[in-house]
Amino acid sequence: MSDVKEFIKGDKHVHEAGSIMFKFVQYNIPETETKSDRKQEQQEAEELEKEFAEVQEVKDDNVLPLSPLDSIFHRALNVARVKEAIRQIIITRGEAGRYRLSLKQWFVVHKVLEEIGWLDDDTDTRFIEWIRQVFQYDGKTCDFKSVKSEFKHSHSSTWGADTVKDRQTGREYRALADYVRSQFVTIGSDGSIHDREEFLNLGSDGKPMYIGRGLRN
Repeated sequence: MSDVKEFIKGDKHVHEAGSIMFKFVQYNIPETETKSDRKQEQQEAEELEKEFAEVQEVKDDNVLPLSPLDSIFHRALNVARVKEAIRQIIITRGEAGRYRLSLKQWFVVHKVLEEIGWLDDDTDTRFIEWIRQVFQYDGKTCDFKSVKSEFKHSHSSTWGADTVKDRQTGREYRALADYVRSQFVTIGSDGSIHDREEFLNLGSDGKPMYIGRGLRN
């Protein structure tokens, strides 16, 4: 939730929290105030109460939508934060001037999420349907069949200039994979994967939940 902002107009205090605005009215009644004054103030308070009886929630365009397919992610993950991190990947590494990733870039994101064990369901068709629902991906393809098999059948940490004939393509795939991986996890010297705690839900003990894997290759 965003920081609470307060606006003061006379004796009327307006507080804004996130996308929901509340109005609270406070009246300082002097001891010498007459009954008619109090009655008028009471009427004003009742009018404001009617006006804001139903708090209107303003849609925040920055909030990414929920999806029934959010369940493809491991239950230990805070999916809202994962979505936000992916949005930043789109902004940082997406096609120039357009808020989108290409299908092959989405393949790299999916590949890394699969490798670090963050997907309970790593089916490519379900992942693509998820990005349609959350990020309005508009590609016609519903799977990653067009991606070269050399990338599909090897770990992204091994990709490089020699992975496919086009050396630049191999370099680009590897650079994106390394970047995506760095946004979600850190890698130990022994190859162990350590999830960034900001993406983990808290358990009943108040501590970050554990995805339950040691070495994930």
